[in-house]
Amino acid sequence: MRPGTENSRELQTALSPVPEAKESFGEWIDEMLQSMHRQGYRAPDIRRVYIRKPGKQEKRPLSVPCVADRALQRSVAQVLSAIYEQDFLPCSFGGRPGRGAHQGLATLHEVIFRPESGMSSGGGPEELWIHLHNAALFMK
Repeated sequence: MRPGTENSRELQTALSPVPEAKESFGEWIDEMLQSMHRQGYRAPDIRRVYIRKPGKQEKRPLSVPCVADRALQRSVAQVLSAIYEQDFLPCSFGGRPGRGAHQGLATLHEVIFRPESGMSSGGGPEELWIHLHNAALFMK
């Protein structure tokens, strides 16, 4: 526990398990927001648990933040997403809501195999690498 947090009943509630923290959301959210505005918020210590690897006896570490910290992280992510989403290009897929790796690969497939690209004949991997190499030379 960090110094200065042990007397805060609201913060202690926020460190509770999810159902309890949800019930008392109104009690701890104000204190957390005030500490954010004062720029004095310090994330509580995370809980470290070890989970088994599938099909093995080994365990891997997993860090679990408290409910209050997860709520704050989600809120900050939503604000930053709203600010920066307008600056992203349509071809950007990483870490954006509603976009993912599979959508990026599907778009790449469409671009490579459209008739104008010269790859629509299905020439195979060798032709693809030649095409990409020539495109890279052209961009230099």
